[in-house]
Amino acid sequence: MKKGIGYYMKSYLKNNAVVLFFELIVILLLSLVCTMLLGGEPIWLGPTMALVAYLLAELRFMMAYVASNANAAAKEAADATEEDDLFEVQPDESKEALSYDEYTPPAPISDEQTDKDTFASAPKATPAAVAAPETDLSDADLDNELDLPAKSTLDLDE
Repeated sequence: MKKGIGYYMKSYLKNNAVVLFFELIVILLLSLVCTMLLGGEPIWLGPTMALVAYLLAELRFMMAYVASNANAAAKEAADATEEDDLFEVQPDESKEALSYDEYTPPAPISDEQTDKDTFASAPKATPAAVAAPETDLSDADLDNELDLPAKSTLDLDE
């Protein structure tokens, strides 16, 4: 059930009605006594200003109370819905999609194992492989020019 701001305001006033009433009486009496002792004119101005200041302060306290309770209720509602969503299985998902056994990463291979495996699996040199005919490379097949980068079009030396 969603509780509105009015619910929290009524709760604040209901829980603090006696305290609020006695605070109001004390403030009005003190302001009236101070106005009479100091000779303030008009006599109603001091108590009126004190009453307005008191009501503004109480309004501030009441709004802080309402905001904190509404925030706590909203967090509780959000937590309740999140927990409900976590345990629901979506109808379009299959059991295979929920499996964690689908992928297992390979075990790391150390450098020592790789070197031993490389030399062990290399083919052994046989006399037949050594006696294979060599290909004749002529001078025409070889590129005598150095492999230099192509000249840039941004070269400004020309």
